[in-house]
Amino acid sequence: MAEYIEKEAATRAFTLHDCDSARLKMSICDLPAADVAPIRHGKWVKVGYACGETEWQCTACKETEWRTSSDRLKYCPLCGAMMDLEV
Repeated sequence: MAEYIEKEAATRAFTLHDCDSARLKMSICDLPAADVAPIRHGKWVKVGYACGETEWQCTACKETEWRTSSDRLKYCPLCGAMMDLEV
């Protein structure tokens, strides 16, 4: 899996170590930026039941989804949170 750093943090690190900071700063600034979004994590909590369907609430966004089971919902369809927290 790729790891990402902030350009500002990288230039600060090179400056602290007395590298040729002007050229390094320009090289880092010329690199393309990655479009990285933080991953949200949550879990499904059972909050209701009606007509054979269960109401599940996402702990990340507090929105609910009606399904017979939460096993197939690995991500919240409303906020995109990964459902990998302990139940």
